[in-house]
Amino acid sequence: MPLDDCDTHSEVPLQSLPVAAAIVDRDGRVLAANPAAAALFGAAQAADLTGTPWTDLVVGPSGEEPTGEWPGVLAGRPDQAREAMLKRTEGGYRHVAIDAAPVPSGEAVLLVLRDITAQRLTEQRFTRSQAFANIGTWDWNTQTGELFWSERIASLFGYGPGERETTYANFLNAVHPDDRQRVVDAVNACIENGSAYNLEHRVVWPDGSVRWVLERGDVVRNAEGRPLNMLGVVQDITERKRQEAALELAGKVIENTPEGVLVTDARLNIISVNHAFISTTGYSELEVLGHKPSILASGRHGADFYQMMWQSLRDSGQWQGEIWNRRKNGDIYPEWLNISAIRDETGAVTHYAGIFSDLSTQEHVRKRLHRLAYYDLLTDLPNRDLFRDRLANAVSRSRRLDRGVGLIFLGLDRFKTVNDSLGHSAGDELLKAVAERLVECMGESDTIARLGGDEFTVVLGDIAAPTDVAQAARKILQAFRAPNLVEGHEIYVGASIGISVFPGDGDTPEELIRNAEAAMYKAKEQGRNDYRFYTADMGTRSAERLVLESELRKAIERNELSLAFQPQVDLKTGRICGVEALARWHNARLGRVRPDLFIEAAETTGVIAELGRWVLDAALRTLSRWHQAGFSSLRMAVNISGHQLLSGCLVDEVQGALARHGVPAASLELELTESVLMENAERTVRLLERLQALGLSLAVDDFGTGYSSLAYLKRFDVDKLKIDKSFVRDIPGNNSDAEIAATVIAMGHKLGLRIVAEGVETPEQLRFLAEQGCDQIQGYLFSPPVEAPALLELLEKQTELELPA
Repeated sequence: MPLDDCDTHSEVPLQSLPVAAAIVDRDGRVLAANPAAAALFGAAQAADLTGTPWTDLVVGPSGEEPTGEWPGVLAGRPDQAREAMLKRTEGGYRHVAIDAAPVPSGEAVLLVLRDITAQRLTEQRFTRSQAFANIGTWDWNTQTGELFWSERIASLFGYGPGERETTYANFLNAVHPDDRQRVVDAVNACIENGSAYNLEHRVVWPDGSVRWVLERGDVVRNAEGRPLNMLGVVQDITERKRQEAALELAGKVIENTPEGVLVTDARLNIISVNHAFISTTGYSELEVLGHKPSILASGRHGADFYQMMWQSLRDSGQWQGEIWNRRKNGDIYPEWLNISAIRDETGAVTHYAGIFSDLSTQEHVRKRLHRLAYYDLLTDLPNRDLFRDRLANAVSRSRRLDRGVGLIFLGLDRFKTVNDSLGHSAGDELLKAVAERLVECMGESDTIARLGGDEFTVVLGDIAAPTDVAQAARKILQAFRAPNLVEGHEIYVGASIGISVFPGDGDTPEELIRNAEAAMYKAKEQGRNDYRFYTADMGTRSAERLVLESELRKAIERNELSLAFQPQVDLKTGRICGVEALARWHNARLGRVRPDLFIEAAETTGVIAELGRWVLDAALRTLSRWHQAGFSSLRMAVNISGHQLLSGCLVDEVQGALARHGVPAASLELELTESVLMENAERTVRLLERLQALGLSLAVDDFGTGYSSLAYLKRFDVDKLKIDKSFVRDIPGNNSDAEIAATVIAMGHKLGLRIVAEGVETPEQLRFLAEQGCDQIQGYLFSPPVEAPALLELLEKQTELELPA
């Protein structure tokens, strides 16, 4: 009965109340209780509760001690539906809802107790089932924008409890970018049209991992049909999607495998076949489904053969062997057949799977294996093994006929840039186009081979003079002048060619190959897109390169490396604003080694990562000293190689070096080339974000030398572009280079980037760049790279750079 209906001017009739009730005094002791209350507490009789402190009988809903005070109730204000857990005399608890009201005397409180244990247990089971099913709930007030999501949803999005503010914007930020618009459209349609949605989409966790969820949502509306709030649930279905993908992949593998596949049910009715089965037997899928495999029987095997087959399947669940079957057209053919029995978790056979190979095609198989062994899969040209065999035969024939053999060794120029900027699929298409062009250039008797990567060879037999090989090389270079159309891009790729001639440049195939390769590298060193004949000193150079690589591995531990620093000048202030750190190497055996040589050797030998760490540490150590000398605004630029960026250690290495030398991150600028940025674009974006989070800045070095454009910079949050010196060298006289430089400056500024011009050597170049709004310059006009003491002297004595009139 509602407490409001109690007669507050007479004694409270406890015994007549149909629900559990008790009276408690001001001190919290039980004055009286009815039998229903005794039964609820598990007491033998109501009198057993009399005099017991209320705090001994109940605890709060979460196990805390109740206050035992009823000031509001004693003042005449009923206390509705307070929840608690009462202690049973035999042990255990019951969940109860307690209504309280003052008794007529005003000195005690009447308590009415309702057992809600079943309700709470149901709620707990529901909560547990949600957690078990990876289900979380959310409630979004579309009027106020308030959003509640359960802790389970937070965990489904990769967040800890309270780690992320519960807003609609944060929810959308967690949705995969490619799925975000679908989610927004579904939510809007639900609000506008009242159509509940059931949507699968991806969420991206803070660590970058991707999960799949199934989200359901619906709108709650008022009497006028206006949306009040949206309710929904989210369930993790990542494992289900993984299994679906695995099943889909398995289906594709079976469908595309060159072996025939047949699956039957336990009664040997065919339920599935793949494409190879159809092409081998001549039967369509509809013609065999529901039939027994005996439809293929050739009649060549007796009952004993099949009895042995089934005995093996019963004993081991497997059978394999050669069997003769019949195609639809009546042809009988041999096949190698594997049959497996597939069982369920109880061990009962549910299916049989047969996989077979057509043995009548073994000659085709042998030819295919020969092709795989001796031909390049991408270009279909002879590979390295077949090339060596053909070259050996050509040399042997030339010895008999006293004729010459010419070997062309061809390496594509800047092929890596195409791969890095347009991707490996574009690189593969370019290699195929190059192979076709070589085939068109050469004669049918010439052997054209691909050795691997971007290296090709041509063997020319029975030549009368070396000029015959030179003519062939010029023909190739002429053919390479035309562009290659690759994935919608016109790509111009040159070639560096090395030539060796038998017998003068080598008596064996190995010598001819080694010497032609050395000549090819010489052509690259001397400007590329040309050919060179082998000369004896090239062999010496190859040996020198090996020595250089060997010495470089020991350069750091021998303390042979040093740094030079080239100033960067701000064109607004005319003063030095930063310096670029450049590695230098002086070796006791080799003397001073050119940077381009030892940097290339470091890349080749894998020493580049160790070299990069040394440069970063030495540069920051020097910068720390300059800051202490009073040049605290000076910034240091350090080049980062692709090996360093993708090593996974760069962020930690940079953090450690900054902390070790006490240099603020804002004083460090990392320079990366276009090709390094594009090498693994998705991973690079994440790494750059982590680097910028440290507070340093990022610059793109040698901009314009790759195959990409300013548009790709939208993907990378960089701060500065450095115009390559090849575009600065001939300005302002070269209109094309001047236009490129002006365009890069203008578009770079529109993207909010600072622009640095490298290789500035003349007042005319400076004036042009200043007029175009270039921010900084670097080059011999101001200073060549100098050692640390000379750079410090420049800082101390610098005057503002005066722009030429």
